[in-house]
Amino acid sequence: AELCSHGVDCPINYLPKPAYDTLLCQGSRCNLTADRDICCDAAASCLANFTCPDGFVPKANGTESFCKGAVCDPAADLDQCCDQTCSDFQCMGRSARRANAADTFCAGTCDPLRDRTTCFGFA
Repeated sequence: AELCSHGVDCPINYLPKPAYDTLLCQGSRCNLTADRDICCDAAASCLANFTCPDGFVPKANGTESFCKGAVCDPAADLDQCCDQTCSDFQCMGRSARRANAADTFCAGTCDPLRDRTTCFGFA
């Protein structure tokens, strides 16, 4: 039988199982349809397995978001699963928070350079 690592590329939202390099496919040659669940674990769903902290909301991108692993990790998956609200973002300098800050979101955690114009105008 062929090793998973030689014949199965895990599809999107799946990741290689921990023993991927030593797992064997069912037949003499790997086949993604038959061997996906032998070789790959499904990534955990953000919606079902991740709670966004205060100041963040679940991503509302119209598609399901997934954690980076089979189990969600609060530190590693925050930006995968949640967007920070502009009203919870502090900016330095002569900036004034936009009037719609409570309804405006950064992509993941707000970045002082990238999201300054998203969340603030100049005072």
